[in-house]
Formats: sequence, structure tokens, C-alpha cells
Amino acid sequence: MRLEVFEASDKEGLEICLDLRHKIFVIEKNVPQSIENDEFDVLGGACRHFYIECDKVPVGAARCNESVPGQLRLQRFCVLDSYRGKGVGRYLMEYIEDFYRRQGITKIQLDAKFHIHGFYEKCGYTKASEIFMEADMEHVKMVKEI
Repeated sequence: MRLEVFEASDKEGLEICLDLRHKIFVIEKNVPQSIENDEFDVLGGACRHFYIECDKVPVGAARCNESVPGQLRLQRFCVLDSYRGKGVGRYLMEYIEDFYRRQGITKIQLDAKFHIHGFYEKCGYTKASEIFMEADMEHVKMVKEI
């Protein structure tokens, strides 16, 4: 299994990210399209978009919101169901952490779906809030110093 991460630097790369997110969040998780996509889903804005390929097939994506100087909000982190539990998500997470560490970022924040917050704990994140509802799902804020 060969994993490779790419930053979406053109329209094609962004479409790969948005397509993966649609499959995972809208189709699989029943998140309304109107909530899943927003003003941050553009190139050259406050967010960078990344996707991961397994053997040249796109299987996961993440959006990294850089709107607060010195901090990063990891958003829309997702991996196709058939690739979960195989190290794909951890590989993408480590890539993003290394990328931003080199940019001088020292802290990453994210809102995790509560039922999968254990994945983020295994990646070194800690809970920073009580459970709250977002898109009709339980979430919890998590943080990590990198």
C-alpha cells in the first residue's frame, strides 16, 4: 500500500477533495450539502486543502483553516470507509502536522465527532470541551501542541 499526500493547488485538486467529502459526509454521514460546503471551499482563501491517495486512488481529505494567525483549525478530515483502520488517517494527520510545524504553527484545534474522538486521542489530541451538537451529531473540541 503506497500512500501519498497532495495539497490541492488547482481546481482539479480541490474537486478531488470536495468529491471525497461529498461521498463521506453527505452520502455516508447524511450531513446536508448546505452545511458541508461553505465559503472556505475555495483556492487561495483562508484554507489549504489536502488529499491522500492510496496506490494512486484518492481516499481521504482534510481542510486546514489558517484564518487565525499562529493557529490551525483542522476541518473536514475524512477517509473513505473501506480505507479506515489501515493507517491512512494517521498518515494524513502526521503529514499535516509536519507540514504546519515547518510553517511555525504550534497548536492544532479540531471538532471531532464524538464517536470517533478515540482516533484523535491516539494521534495525541486531548479533549478541550464538553460534548456539543453540530450537524445533528455529537462533537467534542480537541487540541494538540505540535
